Amino acid sequence: HHVQRLARWRRFRESSSISKRPFLNLSYSKLSCKAKFRALCALNCCWYILLSSCRFSSSHYGLSLFVPIRYLADPRCVKVKSGSDYSLANNKPKQRSLLPRHCDLGMEQPKDVSTDFNTAWGCREDAQTVAASVPHNEGTSPVEDTTIGIVGGGLVGLAAAVALSQAGIPCRVFERALAMRSSSQGVVALWNNGLRALAAIHPELPAKVRAAGSEMLTVEPTIIDAAGNVDSKVMEWGKMAEAQYGQTSVMISWHNLQQALASLLPPGIVSCDRNFDGYHEERSSVLLRFKNGLQARCKAVLGCDGMFSGVCGQMFPDAQFIDFGQVTWNALLPRQGLPPGSVISNCTKRLNSSEEPAWSSFLNDAGSGDAYVQVRVSDSEKSVSMSASLGRGGLGLAGSKAQMLKVAARRANISEAVQAIDEAQLFERCMMARVPHSTWLSAGGRVALMGDAAHGMHPSMGQGCNSSFEDVVEMAEALSSCDGDWSTALARYEAIRKPTTDLMQLFSNYVGAHYNKGEAAELSDQETRELSSWAQTFPSRGPPPTSADVVRKFDIAGYHGIKVSSRSQL
Repeated sequence: HHVQRLARWRRFRESSSISKRPFLNLSYSKLSCKAKFRALCALNCCWYILLSSCRFSSSHYGLSLFVPIRYLADPRCVKVKSGSDYSLANNKPKQRSLLPRHCDLGMEQPKDVSTDFNTAWGCREDAQTVAASVPHNEGTSPVEDTTIGIVGGGLVGLAAAVALSQAGIPCRVFERALAMRSSSQGVVALWNNGLRALAAIHPELPAKVRAAGSEMLTVEPTIIDAAGNVDSKVMEWGKMAEAQYGQTSVMISWHNLQQALASLLPPGIVSCDRNFDGYHEERSSVLLRFKNGLQARCKAVLGCDGMFSGVCGQMFPDAQFIDFGQVTWNALLPRQGLPPGSVISNCTKRLNSSEEPAWSSFLNDAGSGDAYVQVRVSDSEKSVSMSASLGRGGLGLAGSKAQMLKVAARRANISEAVQAIDEAQLFERCMMARVPHSTWLSAGGRVALMGDAAHGMHPSMGQGCNSSFEDVVEMAEALSSCDGDWSTALARYEAIRKPTTDLMQLFSNYVGAHYNKGEAAELSDQETRELSSWAQTFPSRGPPPTSADVVRKFDIAGYHGIKVSSRSQL
């Protein structure tokens, strides 16, 4: 009835001398307040009925189909142009920071970010148009549909997208940053299991990472005991790895590995500026919400958003974090900027000192003409204070170089290398990990965790990223053979991966707890090597050695210098 009344008023208006303006800007002065309110309510209900019965796109339908009632009530909010083109005068999207909110154990803040994210990520232009033009309100934002939604565009998220694309499974990566990185301050050591997993994900990946990285042919470990006695040697690491695994390990910068993965993705797979805000499991799908108001409906969701995962945060609000009481400074810079001889091609220089406070360092060839410098020290007080920021630390923090030099001054070659680093290139963070979760699946079984979101571990054994690529292989196999039964596929993935990865996580955290403490671990060097060798075997990994029982029984919460707390306490 009220719609008919309003239609009669429109016909009167069009035939009268009233100035002809767009419908949404017409004057309602001829109607009573009650009639005007009823008409608007009726129109709003009709539009929602239309929306519920059809799919729509902002580029194909006019504004009059889906503008909420508050915009009708205040026409000043809307400027109508020709046809269906429009803009929201008082509802412009906020300019978001280029830097991620958090940082996990392999994701440092970038020095600079490419602004051409449509080119860098292969983003769809229409997705960017929607984000800039549609009002971000519950119930009015377009809902993007895909089969598998991947939260997080880091290494694990991109690897999962590559694997699913290879298997022909539609997927979409939702990344909070506006562009992928053009630089980073971290490196990834790819061991045998990680390299074999990458080969299973895409046959071109091993060649790409070897071209951009540096093969680890020699390792020069230096051990300093509490009395200051020094023991140094040179190990032919490449020959040992070839003999045991049939291939050498690779050191590669974080951003070069990310770009290698992104280069294998079809266009339009990654959606940028999608900062996860929550998920809702429905009967046969999962609705993802993002902080810019956009949404996506997926058959299943993979949480690949790192150590401080938002997906995991919703799944386990009181998940346990481990603060190891260790602070790390690292930088990635051109080799020519360091003193001659500081870094040797295809070589890793590693130092472990039991002096008080215990500390360690790395001087590595990272490939592509870059060198990686790291200094780590046990400093429980400072590390705990940093954990208030969820362990992310920061890039170029004032005074970080001076703190690093206090530690590095004990060794001339390391001190000289640190002197050559610009403080703006230094990234500082504390060492954190997770206590193993009881499950990696959501209550409805349609959301699963992967990578650091599932099993964040201390980087001492270098298995965080490598084991994550194994996650990707098993997940892709489970999803490609499930015949649309997505929740069963996620359960199969968890059943295969969780027992093995829980032990890897415990082992890495065990070594990390003793790392730089100046104390002998209960495991002997031989037992540690056996467990490490077991971890690097993929895909035909047998049962772990008996020494794994020591790791399983270790009470990390009772170890001095270690702080275990829930997410809400950080």
